Amino acid sequence: FLAKYNVEVHGPHEVSFVLPKGVSRIEMLQEAQSLVGDRKLIYPDQLTKWQQDRKFKAEASTTQRIHINGHVRGGDAQSREEQEAFLTAQGLQMPSLEDLAAAFVAHYIATKEPLFGFYKKNDYTYVVRAAGGALFFYSCGLSDRAIRDGLRVVNVAVAAALPGIKK
Repeated sequence: FLAKYNVEVHGPHEVSFVLPKGVSRIEMLQEAQSLVGDRKLIYPDQLTKWQQDRKFKAEASTTQRIHINGHVRGGDAQSREEQEAFLTAQGLQMPSLEDLAAAFVAHYIATKEPLFGFYKKNDYTYVVRAAGGALFFYSCGLSDRAIRDGLRVVNVAVAAALPGIKK
């Protein structure tokens, strides 16, 4: 997995990987899930939902290097609009939800640690916003999280697609 996707960990919340031409994000997620045995890397109902999502099922038309910061320092406890402005001021943008999910599993397979960081040493991570939604990780696995765009809560962070990476 690590060699196939050329996974590189750049820090506790930063990972890059290659999505090969012809491979979909859902294929990558399913492969990662199969590597962890009984551990629920992705919440089963969430994986089923993503298997039906055209964005997750789309195959890469070219080989893509995707580089994600899964928890950008300074972006916590802001509304979506504030987080987007915060990233824009740094020349960054939110990654797509499907790229953030793929980055999460790449980082987890490489490190056995969640990309987002645990919130106050609890059993769950920060909720991290991306374009198209938000994700978090807890004992039942990675899952999307419905969160109001205007909500400002300390456990809500933001991810960024790093320079040269498209949404």
